[in-house]
Amino acid sequence: MIVNSDYKKAYERQQKARERAEGLLEIRSRELFDTNESLSKAFDDLKNHKAHLVQQEKLASIGLLAAGVAHEINNPIGFIRSNLETLEKYLESIRLILSAYAQLSGQLTQAAVTAELSDSLERINLLIKDRELDFISEDAVSCIKESLSGTKRVEDIVRNLKDFSRTDKDERLSLNINQVIDDSINLVWNEIKYKCTVKMFYGDLPDIYACAGQLNQVLINVLMNSMQAMETSGEIEIRTSADSEYVHIDIIDDGPGFPEQDIFNLFDPFFTTKGIKEGTGLGLYISHGLVLKHRGKIVAANEADRGARITISLPIDMRASLRSESL
Repeated sequence: MIVNSDYKKAYERQQKARERAEGLLEIRSRELFDTNESLSKAFDDLKNHKAHLVQQEKLASIGLLAAGVAHEINNPIGFIRSNLETLEKYLESIRLILSAYAQLSGQLTQAAVTAELSDSLERINLLIKDRELDFISEDAVSCIKESLSGTKRVEDIVRNLKDFSRTDKDERLSLNINQVIDDSINLVWNEIKYKCTVKMFYGDLPDIYACAGQLNQVLINVLMNSMQAMETSGEIEIRTSADSEYVHIDIIDDGPGFPEQDIFNLFDPFFTTKGIKEGTGLGLYISHGLVLKHRGKIVAANEADRGARITISLPIDMRASLRSESL
């Protein structure tokens, strides 16, 4: 009986211990569930916040470019207006001379005396000389050519801005990277021309299959980072080359370069080496994503005796990469 009593007590202790363990397990499971729910909600909030910041970065870039575009448009419009005003004065001089010739023509019709004809011709010749008709006839052509060049510049600026505004559209076309680089420089030229010079060394490149607007955004982000990294004035060097599979773009600046401990974090979201309120840390992150979207690569490094180097490699025919991935 004593043995049975001991077994019974042991069994009751074991049962109570198991009940306590089950109770603790249920509490921990509930806590784990609540924690998981909180983490899931925080993750969703983070994704939404990230998407909002990405869009905010794009809008900030477009706002910056809009100010630059307004400034750039104002310059060609200014000399177009000046040239047209000059042409107006030129035409007034021509009108006066034509009026004098008309008067001479009337005198000839009326068979005027030779002395009067001689005086009229002399007056017209003096007027031609005084009004510089020979110079006007040449300079008027130059004014018109400058005006046409100005309007072409406005058209290029507007076209580049339209291409940039279509970064969300997956419209891939056959493009020449050298031309895409020129378009990107034109878009940010008002921001960088006062601080740095840009030297281009273009290779003979094949066309690639890509989205111009997205590549514009990548190049603009890299160029603006290079310019902002320079404490004073400097130089940005752009080189292009190609091999059998890729087109390569090297952008090298005269800035201080990347801190070695930060190179592997440059393309992480929200990572920035700039001060507070100077950047969101999304420029290179967005660029990295757009390059990957083109099945390309973007690499950061420090250039010996220079500053930072960003190398962008894009497949010559992305369609071939897409087909191989689908197999």
